[in-house]
Amino acid sequence: MSDVTILATGLGFPEGPVVCHDGSVVLTEIRHGRCTRVTPDVAPAYSRTRGWPKRLAIGPDGAFYLCNNGVVGMSKARRWARPAPRLPPLLHR
Repeated sequence: MSDVTILATGLGFPEGPVVCHDGSVVLTEIRHGRCTRVTPDVAPAYSRTRGWPKRLAIGPDGAFYLCNNGVVGMSKARRWARPAPRLPPLLHR
């Protein structure tokens, strides 16, 4: 597999990738609580979210839509979770 190129490392549990018209890929990182845009020529760009972002899609209006489980804190023993307040807009067209 000599034709494989690594575009990003250190991602925190990436999920929900979306391929954009410009060829970049936007994905969610659950562990780091952010959305990440990856391109072959530019370093990854990040957009912080609250909670644990899960899936991402582009709607008919061209905007990104994010599914988020809404947790902003969890104990190390995973015994409690605190719900997130209203989420801010994430990525723009």
